[in-house]
Amino acid sequence: MAQQNRQLDMSFDGDQRLAEAFKLGHFITLLEVTTPAASQPIDSAAAVLQPLLKQASALDEINGITLTDRIPDEQRHDPAEFAQILLSSFDKSAVLTISGMGSSLDRAKTICAAAHGRGLRNVLAVTGDLPTQAADTTPAPPTPRPFLDSAEALRALYDFNRQLCLGAVVNPYKYTAQDQCLQYAKMLRKLRSGATFLVAQAGWDMKKSQELQWFMQMREMHEPIIARVIMFSREEALRLGEWRQPGITLPVPLAAQIMREATLQPSDYIAAQIHRCALQIIGYRVLGYSGVQIAGCRDPKTLAQLAAHCRELTATCDNYPSWLKQWQDLHGAISFAPAPTEHNAGPPHYLFRQLLNPQRRDYVPEDRFLGQFLEKPDFADQWRFFMAKWGRRDNGCFGLPYETACPKQLRYGPCGGSQCDGFCEAGHQPCFFQRVLRLLASHNAIQRLEEGLPEND
Repeated sequence: MAQQNRQLDMSFDGDQRLAEAFKLGHFITLLEVTTPAASQPIDSAAAVLQPLLKQASALDEINGITLTDRIPDEQRHDPAEFAQILLSSFDKSAVLTISGMGSSLDRAKTICAAAHGRGLRNVLAVTGDLPTQAADTTPAPPTPRPFLDSAEALRALYDFNRQLCLGAVVNPYKYTAQDQCLQYAKMLRKLRSGATFLVAQAGWDMKKSQELQWFMQMREMHEPIIARVIMFSREEALRLGEWRQPGITLPVPLAAQIMREATLQPSDYIAAQIHRCALQIIGYRVLGYSGVQIAGCRDPKTLAQLAAHCRELTATCDNYPSWLKQWQDLHGAISFAPAPTEHNAGPPHYLFRQLLNPQRRDYVPEDRFLGQFLEKPDFADQWRFFMAKWGRRDNGCFGLPYETACPKQLRYGPCGGSQCDGFCEAGHQPCFFQRVLRLLASHNAIQRLEEGLPEND
């Protein structure tokens, strides 16, 4: 009878522990797990993860797992099915990632319906990355089918099942004024389309991490934010000179430091990575984040050491000034901002003046930078906007041809994969939505980029 009751609870109430933790203000830690490729037996992939999940189960600091969805170039198993297998021996929460790469609203709803029947309630909608061969193409790469925009997925899933705890991704590591404006506008659009929590893309520039918190405070918004943190294995660290992930800016000086650490004894290298990762986790806690999502930690022993080191550091840097001193002592004069490029030779853009000031953890109004002037839109874009406004041609994205200009065919706002200089993830042109931003700015209508998607859009 007890087992029947548990199954009924899972089916109708579902797992609400993540939402409850957000409401109570608990700092949560999620472990990122890769959903196996479709060519790999799903049971075998689950068996490989059992030692890691057993260790995670024994750690009070670990609240659950996040399962990835479609990674470029490979089809993956259904994340809901994989989650059900893992949770049979892992009694913590699971967040299902639904990627828009080669996906559709029907697929997203099907996964969520299956997840709901299994008691799963936490869903993270992402747009996804371009396949590797498309991202490396010099001309505009052809796209066989459009990506499902995460804002569109959130709107549809919110209407489909109001019991879901929906999450969206934001990338605060943008270093041009245009990219930053677009990224925060897309974040607001996702929140107004149904998202109830955010996951911040991985990065190491804690100025940008604090900047996101200050932006939310400036807008008087209180949605929980989980920060994604990456740990590199020793083998990955030795190849960081070739490492590239869309939307993730790894500063060259930091990469060089990690590569030097990788030449140490294996135990010394692991200790260095654990210390940096633990300091970053504590930093997110003292900056006001709601939790972290750890990627790249695949070894049970390393996970246990990381949790223990976080406990040790908490005793010595449990407040903002003491944490900041340790973070700066570890990295010295390293600049976490990207170097100038041929497309953007100007200084990196930060929205506020006093970021990472030891005397100021939170936002105050006088710290805000003044806005920057944008270039005027092209005459052709002005004409397209005028014709679309009066219904004389296909509307597109405010009249602009998103289907050919954006490799992912997005029309509700940019993805987070643009490069640090504002160029598209594919590398062939500036992000298409910079044109949209200039056009709307010229008509004093930037706020239209923040509007939530209407039902049945």
